[in-house]
Amino acid sequence: MKAQEHPRRGAAWGLVGSFAVAVAACGDIRQDFVDAGLDAAAGDGAGPDAAGPDATEAPDASLDAGPDAPPAMHAATVTLAGTGGGTVTSSPTGITCPGTCSASYVDGQVVTLTASPDGQSLFTGWSGACTGRGACTVTMDQARSVTATFTLQSHGITVTRLGNGAGTVTSSPGGIACGTDCSEAYAAGTVVSLTAAASTGSTFTGWSGGGCTGTGSCVVTVTAALAISATFTLDQYTLTVDRTGTGTGSVASSPAGIACPGACTATFNHGQQVTLTATASTPGSVFGGWSGGGCTGTGTCTVTLTGNTTVNAAFDPAQYTLTIARPDNGVGTVTSSPAGINCGGTCSAPFTYNQTVTLTAVAATSPLSAVSTFTGWSGGGCTGTGTCTVTITGPTTVTAGFALEPNVAFVTASSHTGNLGGLAGADAICAQRAAAVNLPGTYRAWLSTPTISALSRLGSASGWIRTDGKPLVDTTADLAAGRMYHPLRFHERVGDVGAIEVHTATTANGTFNVGGTSCSDYTSAASASFRGGSSDGVSSVFTTWFSGDCSETARLYCFGVDRAATVRPVPPASYRRAFVSATAWTPGGGIAAADTHCQTEAAAAGLPGTYRALLASINTATGAGLTAASRFNTSGPPWGRPDGVLLAPTATELFSNQGFWDSALTVTAAGAPQSGNLAVWSGAATLTTAGSSATTCAGWTSTTSTGSGGRSGFTQLSTAIGFDAGTACNVTHIRLRCLQQ
Repeated sequence: MKAQEHPRRGAAWGLVGSFAVAVAACGDIRQDFVDAGLDAAAGDGAGPDAAGPDATEAPDASLDAGPDAPPAMHAATVTLAGTGGGTVTSSPTGITCPGTCSASYVDGQVVTLTASPDGQSLFTGWSGACTGRGACTVTMDQARSVTATFTLQSHGITVTRLGNGAGTVTSSPGGIACGTDCSEAYAAGTVVSLTAAASTGSTFTGWSGGGCTGTGSCVVTVTAALAISATFTLDQYTLTVDRTGTGTGSVASSPAGIACPGACTATFNHGQQVTLTATASTPGSVFGGWSGGGCTGTGTCTVTLTGNTTVNAAFDPAQYTLTIARPDNGVGTVTSSPAGINCGGTCSAPFTYNQTVTLTAVAATSPLSAVSTFTGWSGGGCTGTGTCTVTITGPTTVTAGFALEPNVAFVTASSHTGNLGGLAGADAICAQRAAAVNLPGTYRAWLSTPTISALSRLGSASGWIRTDGKPLVDTTADLAAGRMYHPLRFHERVGDVGAIEVHTATTANGTFNVGGTSCSDYTSAASASFRGGSSDGVSSVFTTWFSGDCSETARLYCFGVDRAATVRPVPPASYRRAFVSATAWTPGGGIAAADTHCQTEAAAAGLPGTYRALLASINTATGAGLTAASRFNTSGPPWGRPDGVLLAPTATELFSNQGFWDSALTVTAAGAPQSGNLAVWSGAATLTTAGSSATTCAGWTSTTSTGSGGRSGFTQLSTAIGFDAGTACNVTHIRLRCLQQ
């Protein structure tokens, strides 16, 4: 059936149909149509309920009010705003934006709009017909416009620096500068590139987290919060210790690592301070010092590592000083092989550990004033007078003994009056006597004048021996003090003259003896009193003992004056001590009292052993005489003074009555020299003569009797033992001779 069109409806419907479609698409067009007054000319509108083709429609005024009129429509329009993304959909359907962002709805229709952000955005709210962030519900009683704002989410990137090294991480785009700023927020979807830069001495060893690995740039697309780690590791360097030199030793490090030999190389971090300590192997080596690594000297070496470093530790063979000591006044040289010592001049030199050094000593033989003797080695394991071979294991001192050949003194074999031709003539006599037996040197006579002392004539010379080689005296001071070792009994031909008179005109202290004359300064033999000494005397009596006449003949003492030598007696390995008492002893307590006197002085001086007085005596019960010799055991060692000078070569010879002792007891237990003219108790004329009551003060018990004695400084026993007979026992100046038992 063909539809019938109203004369006006047909045209109007087509127009309405066209507008309806436009309204559905655009929303507000129908309203425009109404405003144009077209509805007034139209019928109820087309649609399924319109009159069929057979219907007859009458054009009347109620055309728009019929039940089949189309409803009013309103457009709902959505606008998307913001940096993010999302969709807006409607219920009922019609809007799916983006895509379809506008739809028409029947007047009064309730439309709900729902905003759904994409995964990287946030829905931040409606504007226009709705507000807030919930669903947007509008009643379509008019056209509605609404804006949905979507904002891109932002996510933080946090960088953590790991490891023992140092470095920085920066970002592009900016925001991270770590070091100081190690986190930053970026909009989702942002591509961020992180770059790591290691500090000096460190190495960037790689990324972790955020999907990054390796050591290149870390490029991430921000879709969520990211934690990314950048690892920086301190560079490590090799420290090497190189031991140099021919010595040995070890080097250790702090912190540990080097223990060389063994571990001579170790790895340490950049900037690490390493202290090296060197220890030489002793006693054979010494640490000679550091080189390399900025180290010098012999202390510890501290290295700050900024690269591979080699430090040299030099160990050298230890060198120790060999020193030659020359305590004596002799002249000579000591040389070494290998070279180094040449003493006189160079008396110490370094030698290598374990080195063998041979020393050779040569005494001076000229000029005459320097003639010396090499007396031997001591120290360094050397003895004797040959070469000295020393193995150097430490600082070593070897003593080389050089003694000036002593000056020679003698009593002339010839006798002379007081007319000697003056002092010069007397000296000429000494020179002639010396030359006759090939004694070299300059000699002066022991003579004084009122203006010149005999002691001063010896000058600076020292050290005299007799022609038989036995020591006489060491210094002029000793000579003046009475410290003589042996009497000057031997002449130039090495003959013992015994006890004879000698011209001296000199006192015990070496000055002119005013008790006589000088024979007109030794130019006259006219009768005049003259004082002299005894050749067997020790101490004062050697120079002042007798009175004579200038016309009488006597001997001369001659002293060499060329050298300042040193003379000392050489004590035997074993001997018993003997001394003259320092204080007088008066009889009255018997011989036991005399022994006590000796023992007391010995003990005070620290001398060992038991001491008895050298006295003859009597048995007070029977009256039988006892000899001095009988009181002592002669099978023991010989007796000698505290200075080591023996009285006789053996104990037996001391009591043999051969006429002379080798020396005299003029030294106390403490070693002090005494005058040679001291009176000493003896009790008999000889040591082997038995005492009697008259010679021993009644067995040394009486001070009203008499006793016998001698003089301390003589070696002739008749004077030493029996010179003073019939001495009163009550005197208080007589000494004792004391011998160790």
